[in-house]
Amino acid sequence: LDAARAIRDADPGSAIGGPSGFSGWENGYWAARVLSRPDGPALLDVVSSNLFLSWNADDTDATIMGRTIWYEEAPLKIRTQTAGHPDLRLMLDAYNVSALWTRDGTPTGELWTDPRNVDTFGGVVQTAALLHAAQGGFDIALRWETLGGFGVLRWYPAFEERAPYYAWQLLAGPGRLMPGSTLLRTATTAAPLPDLPHHSGMNVHGYDVQPFAVRDETGVSVVLLNKTPEAQTVMVARPAGMAGHTLYRFEDGRHAEALTPLDVCEAGTLDLTLPGTCVTVVHYAAATGTATETTPGRTRPSLAVAPNPSIGPVTLHLTLPEPASVRLDVRSALGRRIATLADEVRGAGTHTLPLDMQGWAAGVYWAQLCAGSECTVRAFTVAR
Repeated sequence: LDAARAIRDADPGSAIGGPSGFSGWENGYWAARVLSRPDGPALLDVVSSNLFLSWNADDTDATIMGRTIWYEEAPLKIRTQTAGHPDLRLMLDAYNVSALWTRDGTPTGELWTDPRNVDTFGGVVQTAALLHAAQGGFDIALRWETLGGFGVLRWYPAFEERAPYYAWQLLAGPGRLMPGSTLLRTATTAAPLPDLPHHSGMNVHGYDVQPFAVRDETGVSVVLLNKTPEAQTVMVARPAGMAGHTLYRFEDGRHAEALTPLDVCEAGTLDLTLPGTCVTVVHYAAATGTATETTPGRTRPSLAVAPNPSIGPVTLHLTLPEPASVRLDVRSALGRRIATLADEVRGAGTHTLPLDMQGWAAGVYWAQLCAGSECTVRAFTVAR
């Protein structure tokens, strides 16, 4: 609290949080203690948590995958312990398969990290972490482990994208899990798995194939996680108000290729066979005349990219409620500015700007619109 007061005095606009501990119970208990102090609610903005799923090199894949529901149960526990403070933001600041940096778990043991952190299995666990975390109520997911045996990139000097890097691109691009999107409730006829290890008294259902659905202005993405090593057969019903779909998959042998569609079709109900340990994304485009943004009287600048995904040129549509100084940049997935499409004053109304992406690599890109003091970002995918 003394440190928080000093930070608030020096930077009144800062968001202040405390130490990150493992699990929901530890962090919820700590936050409740702080909030019980007279000036606690005014000084605590963010509660952080980290969740690694294994501390034993001999843990099986099934044991680790069964614990992925903890990412949804931890924020539910924190919210329970901090009831009455709905404005608190929750942050998942570390998520990975294994916490081990030595083979036997001792500080003096042989240096070692679990290869499942960075292979296909790790990519599926990472996807489960992000989706369960969002579903449970984490507002922010921050991955500080970016390099080496815990990360999404191979260590210097041989930088190389690991499998989880492409799993993230799939989820942020065709999966649409980005700021401004909405998680929808899903229904499944499958029976929940019995005897899963639950976290701090929370009881989220886990399934062999865990379903999620994400909505944004382009449509609805159904994300299916096959958490088992065996192939699974599923049937997916087309969401109401949606048109044709585009199918993507992350699995062994399809890492960078996960961003290339497997199928584009107008079919309604889908019968799919999911390979073992994979992420499947079915992106349904909004039918003509269907609005997926439901906020009435919207007055903020808006940005849309179509078609998305695209194998050719795209058009960016920006709508301004009033005249404004506009800058529209296109950036790579790593944030490098590739093109500036507008840097000028534009009048109120809708403006269209074409973008020819000939020669661009397949992957996720970002369109960033700043109009006056408002900024918005849209992800779009280039498929080859």
